[in-house]
Amino acid sequence: EYTTRLASLKAGEVDVMYPVNPADAAEIRRVHPELQLNRMRGRYYDYIGWQNIDAKAWHESGSKIIKPHRFFGSSIVRRALTMAINRQEIVDGFLGEFGQLAFGPISPVFRWAYNDAIKPWPFDPPTAKRLLLAEGWQDSDGDGILDKDHLKFEFEMYYDAGNDRREFAALVIKKNLEAIGIHVEIRSVETNVFYDNELKKNYDAFISGVGVPLQIDPTSEWNSDLIKNSYNDISYQSKVVDDLIEMGKQTMNQDSSGHYWRKFQTVLHEDQPVTFLYWRDEIIAYRSSIMNTHTSLLGEIDKFWLWQKN
Repeated sequence: EYTTRLASLKAGEVDVMYPVNPADAAEIRRVHPELQLNRMRGRYYDYIGWQNIDAKAWHESGSKIIKPHRFFGSSIVRRALTMAINRQEIVDGFLGEFGQLAFGPISPVFRWAYNDAIKPWPFDPPTAKRLLLAEGWQDSDGDGILDKDHLKFEFEMYYDAGNDRREFAALVIKKNLEAIGIHVEIRSVETNVFYDNELKKNYDAFISGVGVPLQIDPTSEWNSDLIKNSYNDISYQSKVVDDLIEMGKQTMNQDSSGHYWRKFQTVLHEDQPVTFLYWRDEIIAYRSSIMNTHTSLLGEIDKFWLWQKN
């Protein structure tokens, strides 16, 4: 349990702790000079998963019927949702210096593959409302909630219980979406149950995250084969993306493969199958008496065999 581990760290009962919440970093720096903070940069991102298909129809048909989700099947609607959410507020309010906005699943630490020409969709509620109106969503009965064909735009959004970062994000998301006429009920679920339901496509909307491997291979999250790739939890399908992934994986020259990965990010940016929230650094606290600690992309205990304790 996080607060217990943090108390043990401050009391000198443990020598290494990770992750440390960004909100605790300033106090550790100020009050505990015997501790040093390192960070593992940009290996983890969080996102809002919008179920792209009608999962109920997909389940009931034995995974044969694929039709668009009643809310999130439109890329225009998904883009509007992204533009209605103040993602920078989430970064500033919880992550601070330890996070940055995300627009895709290729980490900025992979400079050769990262498409820095893409600009994240801005926080722009008026444009979001115009996009939704163009898709037929309007408040026809004056109750403050958008509707279309007698369907009100309201849904439940899930996250794993005890995750303070995602709870904070959920509250900002709810506030922002309700400001444009979309009603959101937040639900926290025990961690194992949450991830089980996520992979089984039991949620229309949820906040989750991915830790990217050191070798770029987004097949399991983005390939269109929904049977083979259960980590494609939002049921996104694109032949263009499938082809770009395969070309990126099969091209051995880094410059050439980088070209495919940059195009891959561009397609996802336009389609907005999910709302990418932020890349976050993993913060690790080491007691200063532990010598030769080394945090890198390989992890928090990289080269631990060189550690020595004074």
